[in-house]
Amino acid sequence: MASNAFALRSGACFAILFVPLALVSARDGHPVSALALALCALLFAVPALGLALAMGRDRPLRRVLLFAALIALFLDLEVEAFDGAIAALATLGVVGVLWLLREHLSAILFAAFATMLVASFLVPGSEAVMRTEARSAGEHAAGRPAAEGRVVHLLLDAFSSPDALPRGVEGGRALAAEVGAFFRQRGFSLHGDAISEYASSRDSIATILDLDRGRSPASLRRGKRPYVLHANAWFEWLRDEGFAVRVHQSAYMDFCSAAPIPIASCTTYRYDTARWVGDAALGDVDQAAVLLGMLLNRPDFFEVAMKAWVRLRHAAARTVGLRPARIDWDGQSAPIVALEALAHLQDEVLAAPPGTAHFAHLLLPHGPFVFDEDCALTGAPLEWPSARPLHRRSNDADGRRRRYVRYFAQVRCTLARLGAFFDALEAKGLWRDATIVVHGDHGARIWRTPPRAGDGERWTERDVRDGFGTLFAVKPAGGAAAAFDPGPTTVARLLAQTAGRVDPGPEKRPPVVRLEAEDGWLEVPWPGPR
Repeated sequence: MASNAFALRSGACFAILFVPLALVSARDGHPVSALALALCALLFAVPALGLALAMGRDRPLRRVLLFAALIALFLDLEVEAFDGAIAALATLGVVGVLWLLREHLSAILFAAFATMLVASFLVPGSEAVMRTEARSAGEHAAGRPAAEGRVVHLLLDAFSSPDALPRGVEGGRALAAEVGAFFRQRGFSLHGDAISEYASSRDSIATILDLDRGRSPASLRRGKRPYVLHANAWFEWLRDEGFAVRVHQSAYMDFCSAAPIPIASCTTYRYDTARWVGDAALGDVDQAAVLLGMLLNRPDFFEVAMKAWVRLRHAAARTVGLRPARIDWDGQSAPIVALEALAHLQDEVLAAPPGTAHFAHLLLPHGPFVFDEDCALTGAPLEWPSARPLHRRSNDADGRRRRYVRYFAQVRCTLARLGAFFDALEAKGLWRDATIVVHGDHGARIWRTPPRAGDGERWTERDVRDGFGTLFAVKPAGGAAAAFDPGPTTVARLLAQTAGRVDPGPEKRPPVVRLEAEDGWLEVPWPGPR
């Protein structure tokens, strides 16, 4: 009997612990191998056995409290409203119910969570990574003639300008030359010293697409993840020119639902998916690591636990030279899915009729930095780095260098896929009559110190360039050259010039970047030439 009771306690603990990971996997149709899932199960079996032992044979109160803690963890991961006072009251309620059921508690919990576990495999989720929705019936604005040619507007997230790439990091100078050559050899006019006014995508994109009208980013959008853009002067210009607008967007920012013009079609892709794992060249251990990484980056409990682990690792390295395992991955697969979105965009552009404008916000070369220059996945998934260390605000010198080296490879991967896209347009005879706009929304943001108003004594000119220097390149239709302002210029102004909304020429004042402050924004002049 004692062995049966222990087995039930162990099974109940395991099921409660494992169900959240099974649900992460189930949402994408269980894309990993059976062996990868078995490896994950083994990892959860160890703490399950430990908890079952800790509960003891004749310790009903201890058993109730430990099971209540496990259920609270489950609710924290799966129920968004489980927070603060609601979480405290719910946990007390769980303790009360479990105490009433204490005689058969292990059996009841095992049956309930084992049923959920089995159901996750019998009825896996089917949430699509990418979905396309037709938004308007007409191919162009009513009463306006359809435009000739086509527009392809690629907003590449976190693509640094050639001028802002760090020369002091190995490979930085060579990459700056490669980026310049890549665009100029294909007939683009490249502004090497373009800057974003804001270091966050939600603010910079809103103001860029507002075409230098000077309005605050908060007045142009609403909501949060997705941030919904309800003002878009660039889209209005495309409509006025007779283009039907097709949008490709991530789940981060919504350009479609509140757009000021009819949108012909809207394709949205998720950046928090593991569905790509089945087609990736990853072994079983790495596949298991992908699921674990996605689970460990769920908010609330695991966020607190991961922050504690990061601080412990930092303290251990600083005091006694120990370096426990580093977890750098933020659980997102943004660049992996963005490559799929770019391929989907290419097919759409090649098939679309003249008079179509395609706008795409692609999370490339945005972190995490997972690709080598040939777009092959590289390194262990849990060590895939983003622009800054996980749950830390800043990089040390070595961390900044290592991240830039990985970023350089992902930039080269991005250029390779762009080159293939452009070659496909040329092969189909669409290149000459296409207007192609390619720009970033901010810099690489691989800074030592985030340039915020409160860190004014610590951040440097290098940090400002890391955060705000971004790409801007235009290939007008027909082979003409674009006219740009000389010197440092905001992307919003450059895009407005592309639309003919402002004339090229010196700005009335030097461009500024805006740092986050408690009561709004602190304006700081751009550092100027190197």
